[in-house]
Amino acid sequence: MALDRRQFLASAAALLVSPRPRVLSIEPLGPFLMDCTLPGERRVDDVFPAHPNGLQLSPDRWLILYGTRGFRGVDDDRSTNYQIRKGGPNGPMIREGFFRQTRDDWDPYNQGRKYSRQGGHAVAFGVPKGVRAPHANVFVAKWYVHARLLDPSRNYLEHGTVDIGFPGPKTFVEGLQFRLNDREDDLDILRPAETTKPNVDCAWMNQPFVPAVPFNADATEWADVMGFDGGRVAAAKYVWNPKTGLYDWTATGPFLGNDLFEASLARHRDAWVISARRTKGGTAWIRTADPFTATGSPVLPKTPETTAPLTTFACGDGAIRVFSGDKGGRDPLYMWDVDPDHDFACTNARVIFDSVKAGLKIRPASQPKVDMCKLLPPQGRTQLALFRVSVRSFNHPYPKRPEIPIVNDEEKAACGIYAAKITYAEPVAPRWEF
Repeated sequence: MALDRRQFLASAAALLVSPRPRVLSIEPLGPFLMDCTLPGERRVDDVFPAHPNGLQLSPDRWLILYGTRGFRGVDDDRSTNYQIRKGGPNGPMIREGFFRQTRDDWDPYNQGRKYSRQGGHAVAFGVPKGVRAPHANVFVAKWYVHARLLDPSRNYLEHGTVDIGFPGPKTFVEGLQFRLNDREDDLDILRPAETTKPNVDCAWMNQPFVPAVPFNADATEWADVMGFDGGRVAAAKYVWNPKTGLYDWTATGPFLGNDLFEASLARHRDAWVISARRTKGGTAWIRTADPFTATGSPVLPKTPETTAPLTTFACGDGAIRVFSGDKGGRDPLYMWDVDPDHDFACTNARVIFDSVKAGLKIRPASQPKVDMCKLLPPQGRTQLALFRVSVRSFNHPYPKRPEIPIVNDEEKAACGIYAAKITYAEPVAPRWEF
């Protein structure tokens, strides 16, 4: 049975619920997820939660995905985990588990050389259980994977993934498919974790930060924008197969750019909007009727002047907004209104979170990072934003950056997943009907 218009997350009818998109307030909520309960990934293991995402599993269950990160070296991304929460995304946790656990003795190509298996940027999509649709309660989760060389004598993680002799692709993507079980207290795996095989020629590929969005009216098709070698991005389509009851990657759009990465896809009225971070700083925007057959010319606005991770969403009030740092920094984290009809002008910057104003005990030299902002599905007039707080410092001297000190205990304690609440002037239409 097809979903009605109110159930279609990406349609203009569902998103443009207010004739005057407007945010009334942004309220920092502070720490959201600061420790993991799983062995090897806890604070006592010198590890903290990072890279958040989430979605609704059923009327009363929500999924929080997140990665864990350590302090052994630059970008020490580790395991990919999930939590099932009751009543809402910030409700009580009833289950925590691994989607994919890290390991430091990984030899994926049987070369006799051990690597640290790194993963992160987990995203998920699917129609919640309880929606009247044959593909309800089938979800896809995916994350990036790459190999890093670990010096066990110093517990130091070498930076880079190409120049360490790793014979495989620099970065690839894994995914699995799952359902919420009948008791709604855990997940049943429908397709175990496996390497995602692209249907285009590429040396490697990477994940977007933002989840896929519905691409058609009944949400049997979903789409996001993947990153590929050579600074290229391209849309990917995932289609529910009624014969198997699972999703398949069925199409890839034309490659875009040669200096683009970390792309987002959002619906704006009768068109699709793609944003991407540029390798030399700033953002690129593309508006297209169909990212799988035709694309427009990139627009390069001056704002935001970011070299930080950026994410773009069609927000609960229908407005397109981008979340990132500004002027080369990652603290504070800002939100800009985006006008696709006027050269993607980004205006009305508002602070989502500022680590200094929040009183976090992070030395300026350690370079606090507030980034990886993700919006969860709206509830009523509010929408939850999750983001990571971390530092550039780690347990060893930063390579070729003597001004960056070794991380201290107070800075480690400040690292984790934080939240802010966005309140809209108008009620937001529910994304799904149960």
